[in-house]
Amino acid sequence: MQTTPAMSFTKSLSALWPHISKRRRGQLSLLLLLMVAVAIAEVLSIGAVLPFLGALINPEKLFNLPQGKQIINWLGFINPDQLLLPISFAFALAAVFTGLIKIVLLKAQLKISYGIGIDLSLNIYKKTLYQAYVVHTKRNSSEIISAVYEKANLVTGGLLMPLLTTISSIIILFAIVSVLLFLAPDVTLLTFCGFGVVYAFIVQMTKKKLFKDGIQISRRKSEVIQILQESFGGIRDILVDGTQEAFCRVYQDAIIPLRNAESSVGVFRATPRYVIESISMVFMAGISLYFVTSLEQPLKVIPILGAVALSAQRLLPLLHTCYSNWTYVHATRATLFDALTLLNQPLPNWVNSPKPSPLAFEHALVIRDLCIRYDSFSPLVLTDINLSIFRGSRVGIIGTTGSGKSTLIDVIMGLLSPTQGFLEVDGTVITEDNNRVWQCR
Repeated sequence: MQTTPAMSFTKSLSALWPHISKRRRGQLSLLLLLMVAVAIAEVLSIGAVLPFLGALINPEKLFNLPQGKQIINWLGFINPDQLLLPISFAFALAAVFTGLIKIVLLKAQLKISYGIGIDLSLNIYKKTLYQAYVVHTKRNSSEIISAVYEKANLVTGGLLMPLLTTISSIIILFAIVSVLLFLAPDVTLLTFCGFGVVYAFIVQMTKKKLFKDGIQISRRKSEVIQILQESFGGIRDILVDGTQEAFCRVYQDAIIPLRNAESSVGVFRATPRYVIESISMVFMAGISLYFVTSLEQPLKVIPILGAVALSAQRLLPLLHTCYSNWTYVHATRATLFDALTLLNQPLPNWVNSPKPSPLAFEHALVIRDLCIRYDSFSPLVLTDINLSIFRGSRVGIIGTTGSGKSTLIDVIMGLLSPTQGFLEVDGTVITEDNNRVWQCR
């Protein structure tokens, strides 16, 4: 699949999916089952609120429920107050179990996503190493280093982890909303639709700015790494020439836009949480006031209000997680595009083949009518070169800087293919098909 910087979350995942191994896909399937288990645990913990608050407020009513008579008789309880301890224990147990299984889910998500990140980083590194020498001459090493290490990690943090946590959040959201629809359908629909409208409005207002910031982050990170490489790699010249201040200014011009873009993304990710929390508190206060003032026996609705309040407390972080993940994916699409471009690099046909027998070299290496340029837009580096080198002889190649000495050596070593003419070894013309055989000597 062809990738573009503006590709959506779904298209990014589709482009990334072929690069995920079958083993990792199996682990993702098991992770999905664990997410469902967490959703069930959430429902149980919320459901446990009703009997818990009911036992605190009116244990007699709970004691006389026909659905629980068999259990009460089996436990040997004769007094309604005896229900408080076991129900409290069950509520606490449900809460602890939910917390533990969430920890297990988090650990599994991190382990699998970062395991996939390691696989992708190794894949990018391998495919980059196997590219032809002419490809490497056209690339900036800092961009490759950034892509192999940092940008491959961003595939994990910018796509995989947000995807897994979003799926988990959606499953839990669905389970909690189902419980709320059963307990208080009108309140649930009004609340959920209200929060949805708020988040949809924020998404529409911020997506363009997030994408621009993402492009800035991707470009400036490569610039920063390049500046650091060039400055510390040429530290002798910098010290001799006294150009430290010039390099500091260049570094400053790159790092300030990078950090500003990162901080902007951070603000957009965090802000909606505080807005929604404020709205939800006001909303819950209004709902509670309505129930208490409109009903003859307001105590009856306290268990339901408690369940709704607990559900809302669980829903808000899940909604914010989904939004936060969306913002991060939207802001890192340009970086993801860079990583996917390197993942889609082709490998030579001989990569998985056994090492071939070396090409026989008994007599002479001959270069005939050699002309070479690095690409169709650059001028010829060498023109009409004819040369014979006999086995066992010693030949020196001299010339001014930029005259093509290194290029000629690269042709002889099979690193560059002639634009015109050919390299011949004992009568065998070296081509892309047998180039590896010549290099294996």
